[in-house]
Amino acid sequence: MPLLNAVLLGGDYSTRRKLFTRIPNGDEMSPKKVPEKKATVAEDNTNQDTKNVAALVIQQAREVLTVIFAIRFANSLCVRTFFQPDEYFQVLEPAWQLVYGESSGAWLTWEWRHALRSSLHPTILAIGYFIVDSFWASYNVPTVKAKWLLMAPKVLQTVFAALSDWYTWRLAEKLYGPSSAAAWSVLVMALANPWQWYTATRTFSNCFETTLTAMALYYWPWELLGTEVNNKGESPDTAVPLSTRKQINK
Repeated sequence: MPLLNAVLLGGDYSTRRKLFTRIPNGDEMSPKKVPEKKATVAEDNTNQDTKNVAALVIQQAREVLTVIFAIRFANSLCVRTFFQPDEYFQVLEPAWQLVYGESSGAWLTWEWRHALRSSLHPTILAIGYFIVDSFWASYNVPTVKAKWLLMAPKVLQTVFAALSDWYTWRLAEKLYGPSSAAAWSVLVMALANPWQWYTATRTFSNCFETTLTAMALYYWPWELLGTEVNNKGESPDTAVPLSTRKQINK
């Protein structure tokens, strides 16, 4: 009724001002807070876009790794020739002795007897031998077991070769930009290289070392060595100009 009385009877000025003046509540913001809210919304959208891009990059990396593994597995099945004695004496013979003991007839060369080589690669392949031997222990099918014993090193070496190609591609992406022409060219050259096709899936310790080197180069903190560049493609720590991603993509 005060509102009706003020309208009909024309109450005093202070009453009409109180009745018709809208008092802001807690949900209403001052003009100063509007830009802050817009900035917050823009930041949230940027973070969401960054997460979406990161998810797409991870998905693409997994798909590329799957394709590389399929190619290298076909590669390992195609390579059926003998290249060098080190294919056996560097890894396979020590791995065989790790699983079946010294009485298994494995041939260890002098560098193994003097403990000059790392046992990491043979140990990994020995795990493959052990899994096959344990699985087929209850089956009296020696011919099938023998084929799986031959296949186990091929599969494991396929994993190493695929990781070597994959990390080489990832390193190129880090240098030249994700999905850049230069990065894809590096991957194509690695997969189409005849020498890589001939040796990458063979059981050489050098092939395993190549994989570890590619991984180390990818994870190495290059900024500690002063490889950061400015907009002109110049490094403050070296006289050799380093190309930026923008320059490469052009």
